[in-house]
Amino acid sequence: YGAAKALIDSFIQGMQHRFVNTNLRICLIKPGPTATAMTEHLSGTTSLAGVDDVATQIVRDLQKHKSVIYVPKKWALIMWVIRNLPNSIFNRLNI
Repeated sequence: YGAAKALIDSFIQGMQHRFVNTNLRICLIKPGPTATAMTEHLSGTTSLAGVDDVATQIVRDLQKHKSVIYVPKKWALIMWVIRNLPNSIFNRLNI
């Protein structure tokens, strides 16, 4: 799963580089837990972002020409912490 996500991230970076001087914009959207039919079974165990809130934020961030969008906003902070953890700590986490 992690390798597939890394592949998509690298592919999108390559596409962004390829089309940098054109009118085409490439954006990678990285959604956090969102209240959809696929996550109905999680409704009592975690706080899920509302679909309308997620969609609104995506549209707003696309208008700002962001290259990567984390939704909901708190997801960006969570992922920033995870990306900046030393490997020795990250590898001990059960995530």
